[in-house]
Amino acid sequence: MFSRVFVKFATTVAMSALMMFPPAAQAADLLPPPPPDIRDSIYDWSGGYLGGLLSFVFIDNQYLPIGAADPDLSGDGYLGGIYAGYNYQTGNLVMGIEGDVLFGEVDPRNIIDQVDQDVDFMATVRARLGFAHDRTMAYVTGGVAWLDSEISLPAFGESASNTHFGYVVGGGLEHAWTDNFVGRIEYLFADFEDETYTYTPGQILTGIDEVHSVRFGGAWKF
Repeated sequence: MFSRVFVKFATTVAMSALMMFPPAAQAADLLPPPPPDIRDSIYDWSGGYLGGLLSFVFIDNQYLPIGAADPDLSGDGYLGGIYAGYNYQTGNLVMGIEGDVLFGEVDPRNIIDQVDQDVDFMATVRARLGFAHDRTMAYVTGGVAWLDSEISLPAFGESASNTHFGYVVGGGLEHAWTDNFVGRIEYLFADFEDETYTYTPGQILTGIDEVHSVRFGGAWKF
Protein backbone atom coordinates (compact mmCIF):
# COMPACT_ATOMS: atom_id res chain seq x y z
CA MET A 1 0.00 0.00 0.00
CA PHE A 2 2.73 2.45 0.99
CA SER A 3 4.79 1.67 -2.14
CA ARG A 4 1.87 2.40 -4.45
CA VAL A 5 1.24 5.71 -2.74
CA PHE A 6 4.94 6.61 -2.99
CA VAL A 7 5.13 5.75 -6.73
CA LYS A 8 2.01 7.83 -7.41
CA PHE A 9 3.48 10.75 -5.43
CA ALA A 10 6.85 10.53 -7.24
CA THR A 11 5.13 10.40 -10.65
CA THR A 12 3.07 13.49 -9.81
CA VAL A 13 6.18 15.42 -8.70
CA ALA A 14 8.10 14.45 -11.87
CA MET A 15 5.29 15.54 -14.19
CA SER A 16 4.98 18.84 -12.35
CA ALA A 17 8.72 19.44 -12.70
CA LEU A 18 8.59 18.77 -16.44
CA MET A 19 5.75 21.25 -16.83
CA MET A 20 7.53 23.93 -14.79
CA PHE A 21 11.05 23.36 -16.19
CA PRO A 22 10.90 22.10 -19.83
CA PRO A 23 14.03 20.55 -21.34
CA ALA A 24 16.60 22.89 -22.83
CA ALA A 25 15.82 21.76 -26.38
CA GLN A 26 12.11 22.46 -25.90
CA ALA A 27 12.91 25.89 -24.39
CA ALA A 28 15.19 26.71 -27.32
CA ASP A 29 12.34 25.94 -29.73
CA LEU A 30 10.26 28.59 -28.03
CA LEU A 31 12.89 31.37 -28.53
CA PRO A 32 12.31 33.83 -31.43
CA PRO A 33 14.63 33.40 -34.46
CA PRO A 34 17.66 35.72 -34.64
CA PRO A 35 17.21 38.88 -36.73
CA PRO A 36 18.46 38.70 -40.35
CA ASP A 37 21.87 40.12 -41.16
CA ILE A 38 21.25 43.80 -41.93
CA ARG A 39 24.09 43.75 -44.49
CA ASP A 40 21.92 41.63 -46.78
CA SER A 41 19.75 44.70 -47.48
CA ILE A 42 22.66 47.06 -48.35
CA TYR A 43 23.26 47.69 -52.06
CA ASP A 44 26.65 46.62 -53.41
CA TRP A 45 28.21 49.17 -55.80
CA SER A 46 31.16 46.98 -56.76
CA GLY A 47 31.34 45.83 -60.37
CA GLY A 48 31.45 47.04 -63.95
CA TYR A 49 28.81 49.04 -65.80
CA LEU A 50 27.98 50.36 -69.28
CA GLY A 51 25.52 53.11 -70.13
CA GLY A 52 24.46 56.08 -72.22
CA LEU A 53 24.29 59.78 -71.44
CA LEU A 54 23.07 63.13 -72.75
CA SER A 55 25.07 66.27 -71.99
CA PHE A 56 24.13 69.94 -72.23
CA VAL A 57 27.37 71.85 -72.88
CA PHE A 58 28.17 75.55 -72.56
CA ILE A 59 31.55 76.88 -73.73
CA ASP A 60 32.72 80.25 -72.42
CA ASN A 61 35.87 80.94 -74.39
CA GLN A 62 38.24 83.66 -75.52
CA TYR A 63 40.76 83.77 -78.34
CA LEU A 64 43.44 85.92 -79.88
CA PRO A 65 41.96 86.95 -83.23
CA ILE A 66 43.43 88.15 -86.49
CA GLY A 67 43.47 91.89 -85.81
CA ALA A 68 39.94 91.95 -84.36
CA ALA A 69 38.91 93.67 -81.15
CA ASP A 70 36.38 91.25 -79.67
CA PRO A 71 37.94 88.08 -78.17
CA ASP A 72 34.72 86.34 -77.10
CA LEU A 73 33.87 82.95 -78.63
CA SER A 74 31.06 81.35 -76.64
CA GLY A 75 28.08 79.12 -77.29
CA ASP A 76 26.22 75.97 -76.29
CA GLY A 77 24.88 72.72 -77.63
CA TYR A 78 24.38 69.03 -76.92
CA LEU A 79 26.59 65.94 -76.87
CA GLY A 80 25.51 62.35 -76.41
CA GLY A 81 27.31 59.05 -76.15
CA ILE A 82 28.33 56.11 -73.99
CA TYR A 83 30.25 55.64 -70.75
CA ALA A 84 31.71 52.65 -68.97
CA GLY A 85 33.58 52.01 -65.76
CA TYR A 86 34.29 49.87 -62.74
CA ASN A 87 33.60 50.46 -59.02
CA TYR A 88 35.09 48.91 -55.92
CA GLN A 89 33.31 49.41 -52.59
CA THR A 90 34.76 49.17 -49.10
CA GLY A 91 32.39 50.18 -46.34
CA ASN A 92 30.62 53.34 -47.49
CA LEU A 93 33.47 54.42 -49.77
CA VAL A 94 33.27 53.65 -53.48
CA MET A 95 36.35 54.01 -55.69
CA GLY A 96 36.33 53.65 -59.43
CA ILE A 97 37.53 54.57 -62.89
CA GLU A 98 35.37 55.69 -65.80
CA GLY A 99 35.66 56.72 -69.44
CA ASP A 100 33.20 58.27 -71.88
CA VAL A 101 32.96 59.18 -75.57
CA LEU A 102 30.50 61.84 -76.76
CA PHE A 103 29.41 63.12 -80.17
CA GLY A 104 27.15 65.99 -81.10
CA GLU A 105 27.27 69.68 -81.91
CA VAL A 106 28.37 72.64 -79.79
CA ASP A 107 28.64 75.88 -81.76
CA PRO A 108 30.44 78.82 -80.13
CA ARG A 109 30.62 81.84 -82.41
CA ASN A 110 31.56 85.48 -82.60
CA ILE A 111 29.15 87.39 -84.81
CA ILE A 112 31.22 90.59 -84.84
CA ASP A 113 34.41 88.88 -86.03
CA GLN A 114 32.52 86.28 -88.09
CA VAL A 115 34.30 83.38 -86.40
CA ASP A 116 32.43 80.08 -86.04
CA GLN A 117 33.58 77.13 -83.94
CA ASP A 118 32.24 73.57 -84.08
CA VAL A 119 32.94 71.05 -81.29
CA ASP A 120 31.58 67.65 -82.33
CA PHE A 121 33.60 65.20 -80.20
CA MET A 122 34.67 65.04 -76.56
CA ALA A 123 36.04 62.23 -74.40
CA THR A 124 37.23 61.86 -70.80
CA VAL A 125 39.01 59.31 -68.61
CA ARG A 126 38.43 59.96 -64.90
CA ALA A 127 38.88 58.57 -61.40
CA ARG A 128 35.88 58.65 -59.07
CA LEU A 129 35.50 58.68 -55.28
CA GLY A 130 32.05 58.34 -53.79
CA PHE A 131 30.19 57.99 -50.50
CA ALA A 132 27.31 55.52 -50.68
CA HIS A 133 24.23 55.29 -48.49
CA ASP A 134 22.55 52.06 -49.56
CA ARG A 135 21.25 52.72 -53.12
CA THR A 136 22.28 56.39 -53.37
CA MET A 137 25.84 57.64 -53.90
CA ALA A 138 27.37 61.12 -54.11
CA TYR A 139 30.77 61.35 -55.77
CA VAL A 140 33.56 63.60 -57.00
CA THR A 141 35.56 62.92 -60.14
CA GLY A 142 38.57 64.17 -62.04
CA GLY A 143 40.90 63.24 -64.86
CA VAL A 144 41.93 64.06 -68.42
CA ALA A 145 39.80 65.18 -71.37
CA TRP A 146 40.21 65.91 -75.05
CA LEU A 147 37.98 67.32 -77.80
CA ASP A 148 37.99 68.02 -81.53
CA SER A 149 37.40 71.60 -82.64
CA GLU A 150 36.98 73.27 -86.03
CA ILE A 151 37.08 77.06 -86.39
CA SER A 152 35.77 78.59 -89.60
CA LEU A 153 36.16 82.07 -91.07
CA PRO A 154 33.11 82.48 -93.33
CA ALA A 155 34.34 85.81 -94.71
CA PHE A 156 37.45 84.09 -96.08
CA GLY A 157 35.90 80.70 -96.82
CA GLU A 158 38.52 78.91 -94.71
CA SER A 159 38.49 76.53 -91.74
CA ALA A 160 41.07 74.73 -89.60
CA SER A 161 40.85 71.88 -87.08
CA ASN A 162 42.69 70.90 -83.91
CA THR A 163 42.51 68.44 -81.02
CA HIS A 164 42.72 70.04 -77.57
CA PHE A 165 43.84 68.20 -74.42
CA GLY A 166 43.09 69.31 -70.87
CA TYR A 167 41.75 68.38 -67.45
CA VAL A 168 38.23 67.77 -66.15
CA VAL A 169 36.77 67.84 -62.62
CA GLY A 170 33.26 67.58 -61.23
CA GLY A 171 30.79 65.62 -59.17
CA GLY A 172 27.42 63.97 -59.28
CA LEU A 173 24.71 61.86 -57.72
CA GLU A 174 23.76 58.29 -58.62
CA HIS A 175 20.82 56.12 -57.57
CA ALA A 176 20.30 52.41 -58.16
CA TRP A 177 16.65 52.13 -59.19
CA THR A 178 17.00 48.35 -59.45
CA ASP A 179 19.81 45.92 -58.68
CA ASN A 180 21.16 46.50 -62.21
CA PHE A 181 19.92 49.89 -63.48
CA VAL A 182 21.69 53.00 -62.10
CA GLY A 183 20.71 56.55 -63.06
CA ARG A 184 22.81 59.68 -62.57
CA ILE A 185 23.08 63.43 -62.86
CA GLU A 186 26.48 65.14 -62.83
CA TYR A 187 28.32 68.37 -63.54
CA LEU A 188 31.78 68.55 -65.15
CA PHE A 189 34.12 71.48 -65.69
CA ALA A 190 36.92 71.19 -68.26
CA ASP A 191 39.77 73.45 -69.35
CA PHE A 192 41.84 72.80 -72.48
CA GLU A 193 45.32 73.85 -73.61
CA ASP A 194 46.02 76.45 -76.30
CA GLU A 195 46.15 75.47 -79.95
CA THR A 196 46.89 77.59 -83.02
CA TYR A 197 44.58 77.68 -86.05
CA THR A 198 46.31 78.89 -89.21
CA TYR A 199 44.62 80.65 -92.14
CA THR A 200 45.68 82.69 -95.14
CA PRO A 201 45.04 86.03 -93.35
CA GLY A 202 46.86 84.90 -90.19
CA GLN A 203 46.36 82.81 -87.05
CA ILE A 204 43.86 82.34 -84.22
CA LEU A 205 45.03 81.13 -80.81
CA THR A 206 42.48 79.65 -78.41
CA GLY A 207 42.59 77.33 -75.43
CA ILE A 208 38.84 76.63 -74.99
CA ASP A 209 39.14 77.88 -71.44
CA GLU A 210 35.82 76.94 -69.83
CA VAL A 211 33.62 73.99 -70.79
CA HIS A 212 30.60 73.45 -68.50
CA SER A 213 28.62 70.21 -68.87
CA VAL A 214 25.42 69.07 -67.16
CA ARG A 215 24.94 65.39 -67.91
CA PHE A 216 22.16 62.84 -67.43
CA GLY A 217 22.85 59.14 -67.76
CA GLY A 218 21.71 55.62 -67.10
CA ALA A 219 23.83 52.46 -66.94
CA TRP A 220 23.43 48.69 -66.62
CA LYS A 221 25.53 47.29 -63.77
CA PHE A 222 26.99 43.83 -64.28
